[in-house]
This record gives sequence, structure tokens and C-alpha cells, in this order.
Amino acid sequence: MKRVLRRAGERLAALVVPKVEAGACVPEAGDCCTRRNYRHNCYGVCTYSLTC
Repeated sequence: MKRVLRRAGERLAALVVPKVEAGACVPEAGDCCTRRNYRHNCYGVCTYSLTC
């Protein structure tokens, strides 16, 4: 019964709330930063790297 009520609530919310695409501004992990020899880590922070 809980599951039925939860799904009904989710469907009702989906009718009211508009769907928005997720578009994060955080760069991908491993992408080079604007500074030389720095890469983005998995949190989006530039860290020192020998390969960029």
C-alpha cells in the first residue's frame, strides 16, 4: 500500500512540476584546466598534473 501511494504522489508531482534537464557547469574529471599542468579532479577542482 505504501508503494502505491508513493507512486501516485510521484505521478501527481510530475504533472505539476515541469521537467528540467540536468546540466551541470562542473567540468569532467580529467579535463585540463586553463593553467598549464593542471587537471580537474572529480570535484571540479584544478590539481597539479604532469600530463596537461
